Amino acid sequence: MKIKFLLLFLFSLAINAYTQSEYPLVTIQDIQYIPDSLLGSDRPSPLNGDTVRVQGIVMVRPVIHPDTSRGVIISAGARWSVYIQDPNGGLFGGLNILQQDTSSAGVQNTFMDLIDTAQVVEFTGVIAEFSNNTTQMNILTNPPVPVQIISSESKRPDPIEITLEEFFTPEGSHSFKAEKYEGMYVIVRNVITSDRQSNGNYKINDGAGHSASIYNQSRYYKTGSSGIIPGYQPPLDGSFISYIRAIVTTRTDGYYLVPLYPGDVGPITSSPPIISNIRRNLSLVGPNEPVEISASVRDLDGSVTEAKLFYSVNGGAVDSIAMNRSIDDSLVYLATIPGVGDSALVD
Repeated sequence: MKIKFLLLFLFSLAINAYTQSEYPLVTIQDIQYIPDSLLGSDRPSPLNGDTVRVQGIVMVRPVIHPDTSRGVIISAGARWSVYIQDPNGGLFGGLNILQQDTSSAGVQNTFMDLIDTAQVVEFTGVIAEFSNNTTQMNILTNPPVPVQIISSESKRPDPIEITLEEFFTPEGSHSFKAEKYEGMYVIVRNVITSDRQSNGNYKINDGAGHSASIYNQSRYYKTGSSGIIPGYQPPLDGSFISYIRAIVTTRTDGYYLVPLYPGDVGPITSSPPIISNIRRNLSLVGPNEPVEISASVRDLDGSVTEAKLFYSVNGGAVDSIAMNRSIDDSLVYLATIPGVGDSALVD
């Protein structure tokens, strides 16, 4: 590893004078800043299409480990992707950096795969817009321009405290005034989950009508073989989470939050029970014949105090029956739906 960093240092010295004279050094704010008069829409970067140099502190490394585990952390196909931030924490101070080509001859001489979290690094690349709504830099690979490590900090910058309400206008539509947070590391507190998906995505809500999507761009938050953590599953719908730290990204349908590392999703303070193995005791039910329904009910953060079975007949009003705990299995609850007339449909 030390040899690799020595090569990076020597290679950077060799061409640093050329890149300094060829491409201007700009700030992340120069790339991202939109004046107040234009904040009502998702405007492209004022430097869109320009080739520039920019410095920022790395919020997530491109690969798990450059020597022992070279799988990417941020999902972007075969590309290397990191998020950087203004070390001083100024607004409009976040940016996504990508290396589009990681396999052609010589392109690894950018040494982007060697950078680490909390390093201040200089990148050279072209400013572009992803899907016309998220600003990014595509670093130069033809010829490859190596990254330059400026310094190393002790940790990532602390997240900026925000609320989900900031993502919306008073009328309830998405507010592009939150563009000042794009690419930045933020924290939202005391949220409720919903819309859980099997791939690891879900939504968070504040209970007042405001929400944001949790995007599993980091493979630490993907399920199945695509993920880094074996057996990872997103929180159950209705879970209360104490905090989520994440990078803000922009999409046409609103703002998405990207947790980066384990620990960026805080403890679940309460969660709904898991209901499974729902069964009925009869496969064929005759007219006016009662049916016993059983289900396994397990509470992850306490004990079940009450269970009810809800049903309706022929699409009518919903009725409920108290369920009783089985004497044979403390997780199983039972209730009996009274018999109904011939051809009736019970939901």
